[in-house]
Amino acid sequence: MKTRELMMRIVQSFFTLLVIVTLSGCGQNVFQKEEVVVVSKPQPTTYCYRSLANVDCYEQPVPEEERTLLVPVE
Repeated sequence: MKTRELMMRIVQSFFTLLVIVTLSGCGQNVFQKEEVVVVSKPQPTTYCYRSLANVDCYEQPVPEEERTLLVPVE
């Protein structure tokens, strides 16, 4: 009689473990959108102008009649 009870406990434990493992796969929803985490704030736009000797960059735009704008860098 003890062997039969032991076998029943083993079978019950096996099925309980099987159900737990099967349902644990449902713990994560792969269709759920992930949150976007911003690591750093965006850099301000930089305005670079050509001068006679080199390129000068500023955070604010300079009137174009004074200098030649190359490309605003974001």
